[in-house]
Amino acid sequence: MAAAEAEAGAGHSVLALPTSTITQSSAAQLVEAVLQDPRCLDCYVLMPASQEPASHGDGAASTISTPQGGAVVTAGDINAIACLLDRVALSERPQLRCTPLLPAAGWTLDRIAALPQPAELLVLEPPSGDTTSSTGVHMQMPMHSPGTESTSSTGGHGASSTATEASTSASASPSAAAAAAEVLRRRPSSLPPWAHARRRNPQPPQPSTAQPPNREGYVTDVDGAPAPPARALRFRRVAVGGTFDRLHAGHELLLAATALVSEGFVFVGITADALLANKSHRELLQPYDVRKDAALSYLQAVRPDLQVSAGPLSDPKEPTAAETDPDMEALVVSVETLAGATAINAGRKARGFRPLTVVTVPVIGLPRSGAGAGAGGSGAGGAGAVSGAGSGGAAALMAGKLSSSGLRAAEAEARARAHTAEQATGPVG
Repeated sequence: MAAAEAEAGAGHSVLALPTSTITQSSAAQLVEAVLQDPRCLDCYVLMPASQEPASHGDGAASTISTPQGGAVVTAGDINAIACLLDRVALSERPQLRCTPLLPAAGWTLDRIAALPQPAELLVLEPPSGDTTSSTGVHMQMPMHSPGTESTSSTGGHGASSTATEASTSASASPSAAAAAAEVLRRRPSSLPPWAHARRRNPQPPQPSTAQPPNREGYVTDVDGAPAPPARALRFRRVAVGGTFDRLHAGHELLLAATALVSEGFVFVGITADALLANKSHRELLQPYDVRKDAALSYLQAVRPDLQVSAGPLSDPKEPTAAETDPDMEALVVSVETLAGATAINAGRKARGFRPLTVVTVPVIGLPRSGAGAGAGGSGAGGAGAVSGAGSGGAAALMAGKLSSSGLRAAEAEARARAHTAEQATGPVG
């Protein structure tokens, strides 16, 4: 099998353009489509525009944007990314690198067209009868960066004179199909052309799984309270911390949220090797430099113009940069590290600094539990789903969550099985 894959060529990337809003159902279909190709190493997802529930509760949604067509990152965006990455976390490939592309992070159609990595442009066509088809989904992508010219249609790849083209005005909101045509047309001739695939979703989203992400239990908290989906999240200097061993979907959500809410600088505190001596299967832990490079690379993939810096967290008694930098404005955490945010703000108060705004991302990677999955259930993600379960129930839920420790344990088990098999049959060859 490995030899066959090697003969088929090296792994490649996919640029996916969903044609419906991100829900549990559409996210599952997108991830399933991407993983149909075993050579896929990572994917980029052109996220639909920010959406919030209508106040009258009829399921309608509205877009949120700045007057010039650029978008502002909202809590609803983070919720949608959590919904998408939850499906990655629960898939057979939880370490698939999945990068959300948002206009608020500087992703124009010209920049997307110039991505050097993707080999396949994947458009998921909605099934017949799907009311969330591309005709009602706004990609809301600026065509090109202010002050730059768009790529000539005669110099790009794969677009014919009859291809569907979107308006080139900065405020245009092309559908996924039109955005795909524009991306193909704008592909620089100096880069290899993409393979263009269209796959039809087999089933329309069911009513129980077609709600906006915030209604499915994916809720971003700000300073301990659920943030309305329309709340804008924008800071100049943001901090985040973690171990980031075997970067997986949970890490990606934390880092994506950090990159998106920061419009300038991010500091990443990364646990030093010395502090991991008591971790399970420590011999399988990635070294500090590998973990650091993976975290910084992902941050800059989400927001290419972001300034990033990293440093080791080597002494629990020493204050972190989040505590000692007077200009730091926000800290992005998970439910597991929320207590650390409280300690950091206590330290800042003692120094006379203003407290950091604490953004808590939804919980993802919790195993589904049949009928209990859904909004507020064990499969829904979100801090509320965990905190509302009581201390015992929360501990039980979190014990089964996707984690680096679990991935190391699975690798150790696989190695042990392979060793046992080799002992029983002798080395192959």
